[in-house]
Amino acid sequence: MKIKTILLFILLINLYGCVNQPGIEDSLGTFDISKDDKKILFSYKKVNKSSIYSMNIDGTNIRSIIEAKNGKNFVNPRYSNDKKKILFIESSMQGQKNSSLCIASPDGNNIIKVVNELGVITEAFFRSNVDEIIFCKANEYKKYSPIGRKMPHDFDIYSINLTTGRLVRLTNISAYSINHITEIDGKITFNLKSNAYNGIFTLSEHNIVPFISNGKFKDKIVSSAFLFLPEKKEIIYVDSYDLFKMNTKTKKSTFLIKSDFGIVSLMRRFNNSKKILCSMQNDTNLYILDNNLFSKSVISINL
Repeated sequence: MKIKTILLFILLINLYGCVNQPGIEDSLGTFDISKDDKKILFSYKKVNKSSIYSMNIDGTNIRSIIEAKNGKNFVNPRYSNDKKKILFIESSMQGQKNSSLCIASPDGNNIIKVVNELGVITEAFFRSNVDEIIFCKANEYKKYSPIGRKMPHDFDIYSINLTTGRLVRLTNISAYSINHITEIDGKITFNLKSNAYNGIFTLSEHNIVPFISNGKFKDKIVSSAFLFLPEKKEIIYVDSYDLFKMNTKTKKSTFLIKSDFGIVSLMRRFNNSKKILCSMQNDTNLYILDNNLFSKSVISINL
């Protein structure tokens, strides 16, 4: 009886280990919407291998355009504004110590490395009016506690001119984290956490300018998804299960809606309508929200 109990215990431990190994399960990465709102570009990880895919806006015709291979993962794709290029980040399957910033044609061909193995590049986007890419890069990849996991830290923001190849460091803040980097009204906007800064900020002439800093809401928006609504001059941002909005003129935040379907991890605005495409934490589907954020439809990703 004792031997059977021990064998059962060992079996349970092995089963637990198999189903709880980190990184084994499928996961949806970041995504982008084509300028004509007809295509979605996204990364997807299967068994620790991340590839770039495209599909129609309704989830049909899923195609792998940049397949994980030769020990390399590919993540965080974005469309260019002229519809002629995409960008993405290449990193090693063995870890994120060094990564490269790449561009390609929308079908995944003609891949060019524009920044090669320069620290840990985590996010990037094409500027709207110039042939330039903005990206954030970390110089460290480690854990700060015995029970934590390795994460990128010591962040700054850089630009690379695709015509001249000129690489410029735009900030010198060595931030604990920078994420959700984007462009709002022509200005680089991002979530930032460091010893001196905490919130959503813009970059103006190499100066860090607070974009949202509003009393009790200040700490809630750090490391959360946010989206600018230009016609309303408002930002929607996420705090756990709740969505808030802020008027960018008055800088006042108000509670908007309590999400009943999970934690929003990323939001993108359609280019030719007021709909919003979003992803949820620990969810491999995408969701289309209408302008009032109440109604939603599901885009199932079956790979």
